[in-house]
Amino acid sequence: MERKYNAIPDFVIELLATKAGGLLSKVQEDRLSQWLSANPEHLQAAMELLNLFQKQHYVNLQKKVDKKQGWNTIQQKIHAKSSLRLYLLKYSKIAALILVLIGFVWYLKFYILEPAKNEVVAESVNPETNNNKVVLILSDGNMFTLDNPGDTLLNESNGVNIRNKPGQMLSYDQQQESSDEKNFNKLLVPAGTRYQLQLSDGTKVWLNALSSLEFPVVFSKSERKVTLTGEAFFEVEKDAERPFIVVANGNEIKVLGTSFNVSAYESDQRIETTLVEGSVEVNCPGKESIRLLPSQLLRINTLTNSNEIETVNTRFYTSWKDEILYFDNLSLKELAIRLERWYDVEIVFKNENTQRKHFSGAMENSRDIEFILNLISQTTYIKFEINGKKIFVE
Repeated sequence: MERKYNAIPDFVIELLATKAGGLLSKVQEDRLSQWLSANPEHLQAAMELLNLFQKQHYVNLQKKVDKKQGWNTIQQKIHAKSSLRLYLLKYSKIAALILVLIGFVWYLKFYILEPAKNEVVAESVNPETNNNKVVLILSDGNMFTLDNPGDTLLNESNGVNIRNKPGQMLSYDQQQESSDEKNFNKLLVPAGTRYQLQLSDGTKVWLNALSSLEFPVVFSKSERKVTLTGEAFFEVEKDAERPFIVVANGNEIKVLGTSFNVSAYESDQRIETTLVEGSVEVNCPGKESIRLLPSQLLRINTLTNSNEIETVNTRFYTSWKDEILYFDNLSLKELAIRLERWYDVEIVFKNENTQRKHFSGAMENSRDIEFILNLISQTTYIKFEINGKKIFVE
C-alpha cells in the first residue's frame, strides 16, 4: 500500500473494504463518517483507497458468481427496507429484477472538492478524429474537447468568459447586458457521458448521453431560446420578462423559471417532458398549447403527433443527472436502449421473447455494465456474451 495510505488507521481501511462490498452496518457507517468529518484531508486518500477496493470487488464478482448466494444477498437487502419490500410485492407477477443501491452518501461528498486550479488553453479538435469526447463548438466554428485534465478558460464574443471544470461544469460568465447579436455555441455529449452546463443567464442544464444543445452566447433582450437533441434536465433561472424556450423536434417548451426534463431522442420516436416543479407550456405544431403541473409527464408521439399526460414519479425520469439510473417495470428492450447510451455499447438480442421481460430497480453510474448483467443473469435464465463493445443477449 502506498505511503499516502499510511495515515489511514487500520480500522478505517477495514471499514472502506467492507463499504466497497456493500456490507457496512449502520454502526460502522456512523464510525466511518465520524472519522471522515474530523479532518477534510482524510477525504481524498479515503476516496482513492475506496476506488481501489471497489475495482477489486468488481473483478472478483466477474471471476466467480455464486447465483444462489447472490440472489440471497439481494433479497436480504430488499427485506431490510420496508419500502422496497412493498415495491417487490407490487411487481411479483412479472419477471422483475430489483437492483439495490449500495449507499455511498458520504462518498458523493468527494465530488464537491475542487481540483487544483491549473488553467490551460483548450486544444482544437478535428470532429473526424475526435473519439467519444465532449466537444464545444464556438461561434467562429472552432471546436474544443472539454474532458482534458485541468481547468479550461476560453473567450467568446460579447465579452463572455467560458470556464470549464472537467467532470463538473461548463459555465458562461456574461460581462455585459443582453444583446440581439446572434452568436451561438453548441455542446456535443457522446454516448457513455453526461455533462453539466451553466448558461449566461444562470440557467443550469444537465445533458445526457448522445445529446446536444445549441444556445446563444448571450441571450436576447426578449427571450431565451435553446435547441435540444437527445435528453436534458433544466433548472431555469427566473426572468419574468424573458421566457425560456426549449426547441425539441419542432416542439417548443416554454417556461419562466422551473425544473423539468426533456427527452427527445429521434430514435425513440417520442418526446417526453417531465415537470418537477413550477409550470411549463408545451406548444405542439398544429395544436393548442398544453400546460403541465408538477409531477406530470407529457408524451408526444412524433410519428402520429398524438399525445398523452400522466402523473409519474419524477425520479424515474430525472435521476440520470445524479449518475443514477432508475427503471420501473421497464422491458429489457427499453432498458437495453438506456444501457447502450449509458455505457456506449451495442446490445443485440438473439431471442425476441427476451426483450419482453420486465425489470425494476436502480444502479449507480460507477457500476460497470458487467455488474448489472451479472445480476440479471442471477435472477433469470438470460445469458449475456460480451465481445468488445457488443453485447449479445440469449
